Amino acid sequence: MQSEQTMRVALLEDEPIQMQLMVATLETFSEADHEAINCSQFTDGESLRTALLTDPFDLVILDWNFNRTNGLDLVRWMRERGGGNDQEKALAELPVIVVSARSTAGDSAAALAGGADDYIAKPFRRGELLGRVQQLMSLVPRKQIRFHRPT
Repeated sequence: MQSEQTMRVALLEDEPIQMQLMVATLETFSEADHEAINCSQFTDGESLRTALLTDPFDLVILDWNFNRTNGLDLVRWMRERGGGNDQEKALAELPVIVVSARSTAGDSAAALAGGADDYIAKPFRRGELLGRVQQLMSLVPRKQIRFHRPT
């Protein structure tokens, strides 16, 4: 990835400390690799859902359990959008990492079966989050990654 590109990441987390840790981790990665990462922070599913319909993102990282919405319901909603216009098709293919305090093998299997591309149990390790973001983004075909040049 080139340094003039900005990767847009939507983060959905209702715990402020967890949100701060994810943002700090991704910003550290951004500075180390000279690649800009723009983190848009959301604390509820409805605001993220609205943003996903209007704003282009390259990756979504969301908590499974948060106030009033189930993260897997949001992932399923995204995946079901594939039959619409180009924007909805892109939304259906958008990479998603679920981060959750649920930590059994059944939980990770349920998240993956529900449409998530990856799963990380809390408390997450910084290196694990970065490694999974890097790995997932390397698997996405270039045409699907919607990078934005800074204005």
